[in-house]
Amino acid sequence: MNKLLLITLLFLGIANYSQNISANELITISNMDLEKFDSYINSKGFTYYRNISDENGTGIRYRYLLNNSKRYCSLSIYPRNVSIVTYQTFNNKDYVNLKTQIKNIGFKLIKQSEFNGVPYFEYRKGNNSFTIYLFTIDGINSYEISYSKN
Repeated sequence: MNKLLLITLLFLGIANYSQNISANELITISNMDLEKFDSYINSKGFTYYRNISDENGTGIRYRYLLNNSKRYCSLSIYPRNVSIVTYQTFNNKDYVNLKTQIKNIGFKLIKQSEFNGVPYFEYRKGNNSFTIYLFTIDGINSYEISYSKN
């Protein structure tokens, strides 16, 4: 009985970890087209959530829901080979881990400010950047990490 419980807990931990997206994965996703992104993000257990678009670009947003865990990931494609990958988590540990990864792969903090009352940090390496927004939704902290290649 104890072995079964241990195996179940181990599996749930591995399954939950596989839903995390690393900084390097965000960079890799930025080089994908929407069809490749669909295959990749579905393989991580995310499901289609909605299309996204504005006057300049189009994209697709996926979400992962399991118990109390909720995450979103989207890819938007713009003209001139510009893409933006956004990962949203409500888990502080995920956020701190991603922020550490961003620094460890050589991105430097160049700006810390607010946009419409929402604090953000911008990290840059060459023409590429990570932007992290910290905000609260219905009393719950949310962390949105975007990667863009220019």
